[in-house]
Amino acid sequence: MPYLPQLYTLSIALLLTLLAGCSDGNLGITVLPGELTVTVVDGSSAAATPVAAAHIQVIDATTGNPIDTLSSDANGQATAAYYQSNVQLKVSAQGYASSPASGIPPLPVALSPGANTPVTITLYPLDPTLLLGTISGQLRDHNGNPVAGALVVADNGNTPVASNSDGSGNYLLYNVPAGSVTLNAWSSGLNFPPLGPLTLAGGETLSGQNITASGTAAGSISGHVSFTAVSGAIIDITLLHPGSREVIPGLRSYTDSNANYTMSLVPNGTFEIIASLENDGYVLDPDTSVTQGVPVVSINNDSIVKDFKVTGSIALTSPPAPSGSTLPQLSTTPTFSWLKDSSYASAEEYVVEVVGVSSNTIWGGFGAAPAYTPQVTVAQGNTPGVSYNFDGTATLTTLEEGQVYQLRVYAKKDDAGDPRGYKLLSASETLDGLFRVFTP
Repeated sequence: MPYLPQLYTLSIALLLTLLAGCSDGNLGITVLPGELTVTVVDGSSAAATPVAAAHIQVIDATTGNPIDTLSSDANGQATAAYYQSNVQLKVSAQGYASSPASGIPPLPVALSPGANTPVTITLYPLDPTLLLGTISGQLRDHNGNPVAGALVVADNGNTPVASNSDGSGNYLLYNVPAGSVTLNAWSSGLNFPPLGPLTLAGGETLSGQNITASGTAAGSISGHVSFTAVSGAIIDITLLHPGSREVIPGLRSYTDSNANYTMSLVPNGTFEIIASLENDGYVLDPDTSVTQGVPVVSINNDSIVKDFKVTGSIALTSPPAPSGSTLPQLSTTPTFSWLKDSSYASAEEYVVEVVGVSSNTIWGGFGAAPAYTPQVTVAQGNTPGVSYNFDGTATLTTLEEGQVYQLRVYAKKDDAGDPRGYKLLSASETLDGLFRVFTP
């Protein structure tokens, strides 16, 4: 039987299935799955040419765990049904840039019970002169059973390529740069040894790269979450792979009534750890996460303590939150706006940042360490907002039609006692601010 980090999710789905088929009038419950149809097309073609054999990963938006892997047919389509009401999608295909790019949140999709939700994913071709190959294989636990849903990363020291194993433990990595690469795998409860280094030639396919777990994982992380300028609530704590920023499957915990958390069965390795990754109205204290980076923890069959500070997030109004499975569409020179809030009422300016499809900042953000000088700021006002590239400093004069971007906003207050001369009070949510540029 496959080792499944998302057994809890699957158990709930099974329970719902039983309830759906139950005719007991005392229950009075009818639960139907929501159907999802994904169509993958080539963005370089005016006719929206279908992309066959695209790798479609479906993720439970609540847990961050992968729940299914689909492959598009000759028409670029794949259809499946799920009991989860909110999922996320990651799509890749050989010769195309992945959607989303590394560091950009997956596309959120809201499913309705008993209804079909169509989603179109547009992929854009990579430079055909790039030397890119494919790696595939299977993951097994130390007893020889397939491991479903584990994260697999091909790392050449520069550009990590990540994917998750399917229900049979099989994984597929598209567009791996040629050269020397090492494969690593992570999942709750298991330690996997690295495989490699492997030598991948341009355009080569390396199949049969199987990885077997060396044993069970016994690490743990615990700590306390404190709140700044806001009242407390339940907060998620999530482990991420530090290069790709992908969620380590099965390794998301939640605080209890005393704002304490414990994360068990953590495998050996070095990970980013973030509080409040979910869109819940809170963000990790930006004054430390921006200037010092997202916290990092290293586990070696031991237990460590990691505490966090969180504060209220900045609510964006443009771009708005996605409607169902559709990202908001803005113009090539959009206007961004956000709300004021008591949790950052003393803010004197806002720092704005637009991140492109390659996770690169194309406008705004912060300068290099140690100053971290804000590059684009907006004065506090009754209705905070700003037009894209109003100061003419963007690396792109206008945003590119059809592409996905992310807006990030930070609330800032001058502080003469800080070496930087300011303090960050709040930020927009990690998974918020996604938008697509309208294509006429």
